[in-house]
Amino acid sequence: MQRLSNYDILTNALPSSIEVAKPPEHYQPVADWIGRLVLPQLDEVEAKPGDWAWIELLHTPSSDQDLVGQTVALTWQADASLAAYVNLVSRDLRFGAEANESQQAGNVHPQRLDGWQTVGPLQSLAGARPQDDVLVSLAGVRRKGDSLTIAQKPTQIAERFYGLVKLASTAAVKTTCSAVCWQFQVRHYNPDSQEFDGALDAIYLPEIPAVNGVRQFSLKQLEQSPAGERGWYVYGSPNGQGQFMVQALAPRALFELEPDATITAPDDGLNYINFGNWRRTRDRKGTIETVQLGQTDWQEGDQGLVLHIFGGIGGERAEKPPVVGTVTGHFSYGIATVVRDAITQKLRFNIDYHQVYAHNPNGIVSGKLSWEEYMGNLQRGWMGTRPVSDVIVRLDALTQDYGQAGASIQPLAMLAQQLQIMTARYRVGDGTGAAVVTPAQSCIQDSSQALYKTIKQIETQVRHQPPVDPQQLQPLAVLGKRLENALVPVGIVRPDWQQNSEVLAGTRDQSLDRKNNLITQLLSWRTIIPRVAYDHLAIIFYEQGATLRFLRTNQIGGNDPTILPLAPTELFGQYFFIPTAFSRLIEALRVPSFSDWLMTLAVAVGYGTIAIPLGLWGKLLSLQNILGRVPPGQLVLRLLRALVVPALIEELLFRVLLLPHPTEGVLSTTLLLWAALSMALFVISHPLQAILFRSHLVALFSRPLFIGLTALLGLSCVALYVNTGSLWTVVGLHWIVVAIWLIFLGGWHHLRFYN
Repeated sequence: MQRLSNYDILTNALPSSIEVAKPPEHYQPVADWIGRLVLPQLDEVEAKPGDWAWIELLHTPSSDQDLVGQTVALTWQADASLAAYVNLVSRDLRFGAEANESQQAGNVHPQRLDGWQTVGPLQSLAGARPQDDVLVSLAGVRRKGDSLTIAQKPTQIAERFYGLVKLASTAAVKTTCSAVCWQFQVRHYNPDSQEFDGALDAIYLPEIPAVNGVRQFSLKQLEQSPAGERGWYVYGSPNGQGQFMVQALAPRALFELEPDATITAPDDGLNYINFGNWRRTRDRKGTIETVQLGQTDWQEGDQGLVLHIFGGIGGERAEKPPVVGTVTGHFSYGIATVVRDAITQKLRFNIDYHQVYAHNPNGIVSGKLSWEEYMGNLQRGWMGTRPVSDVIVRLDALTQDYGQAGASIQPLAMLAQQLQIMTARYRVGDGTGAAVVTPAQSCIQDSSQALYKTIKQIETQVRHQPPVDPQQLQPLAVLGKRLENALVPVGIVRPDWQQNSEVLAGTRDQSLDRKNNLITQLLSWRTIIPRVAYDHLAIIFYEQGATLRFLRTNQIGGNDPTILPLAPTELFGQYFFIPTAFSRLIEALRVPSFSDWLMTLAVAVGYGTIAIPLGLWGKLLSLQNILGRVPPGQLVLRLLRALVVPALIEELLFRVLLLPHPTEGVLSTTLLLWAALSMALFVISHPLQAILFRSHLVALFSRPLFIGLTALLGLSCVALYVNTGSLWTVVGLHWIVVAIWLIFLGGWHHLRFYN
């Protein structure tokens, strides 16, 4: 028996009629062209081939008011790049066993399209849900008689009209409006006074039924929510009785240009990314916060890349984690644009996500979605149930156009294009009808594939059309290399990514490769868990000079005491030591640069300059050259052993696992405390080893001068590791010191290696 999806349950319980109406007083349309997509019948598609759909127009520019309420054909404008896009993502759709099983489990799949041939992106969007209820805004529209053509992909929206209101402190009143709903008294924003002293009005919010014990959005004490202190954007439209029915909410404060806090010190910024962003998540339930790393002057039209991640649901109604000890969450990209608000006439951020999203119970459709549709939709948005962090990345290397002679190389736009290709293929499961989360397919891995393809595409275009000034590309080249190193940390590209790169470019006509195994996972380990990718990408952009604006929400809206926000974690992240040790080890394996090796040599010379005179003076060291007195094979073997023990093992224990890696950006006081602990344990371990395993060395290892020089070596290794972040530099330093001691300064005699 097929399980009902959350979409089916809520759609049947909530008001769903769409009335054609003009914008009510005090409200504005969200776009010039707005409509509801309607999937054509199969015989209509067979009679008129190509990628097209019907659209019921709900709002148009004033010059085209005669089309409001009309259902017209919507298709693409005649353009070579658009035709290539449609051809690349169009697939014959045949549901396989995976799609049928997923649908039986309660996920929403494009069942109406099963058996269709050459399903294009407009048709996959129109037929994504069981009902024709996908609302979109259109851009780049041309009217051709009673049909429309578009030059840009549609954006999924929550509703047609929006207003800016503040909820009255009086409690809401339960009423009926084709379903159970609550009436809230509100004050509209007054642009003249710039306060909420405008018209008194009433808005109506439907009561969202609980599914599996959890409401997607709670209305309880919504008027007291701290997230609404600066007002709410409300998205909706009038019903047949003239009541303004709200379908989505968005807190105004989240999108204002002025942040709650600004961090300018680089180390403090890294600390915020790694720790502060998710610190005390449970205690921050119901709140929002905006934090900016760096200084910038946002102007109208400015754009930035958005990194999006959400966490989990804890508390009494906690969701079951897919991996024990791990809150996996979800990752995606988006684009933020600074726009002038039609109501306040002030600048604010507008966010559109490019959601590479698997088929799911809620009916969220992979594609380009507005913030209010993906986050603020009362029926399927996440702001009421999950903690969310969006970071807007402002970096000239991303937004600058490096092209010439009419050929554009604009990284942000190129990434958006790759994501649109990926999201369209997700909607039809690349022809199978199923895009489900597996070890081989997930939001983070396929979003990362789109980023990898963008990097490769830029490299190809630059090779074929190099700029007049090569220095112009230097920041982008450095950024691209760092991003590629993050996506492919081992330096070996996953075979499926290589093939899929050709598929997404249209040079190989086949489905995306989903073969996966442990080796492919390790080749791109940073793209397995959303939190790892999110933090690492944010650090890369920040270290390349980007300004980062963090937008944090923590289960905002009405109060639901049965759930708590859970921060997304690394693998086994709820057991702190495991992910910390793993990430520190992986980061420490980085290959040192030439300057890192020069620093290692300098520290070794500095250590020797102090240690050798002191050791000779205190008769701890003696000039005893054993070269020629010890068989070469025995000497080489002992030196190789010394490379492992003590150099490698001790540096792993006392430096790599104990010390915060430089990329963690911990506070200076925290680093000093761990450094002190590292040195203390390093020093204590030597006499302890002698007592436990080498009794003949107890006298030597207990001498104050030996302990002092050991402490100096520990300090040198700490300083070197903090500056290079590489295991190999400190192992090299440690081994050089031990090797010189053994060969030239009496160590061979002290350790009794002679027969």
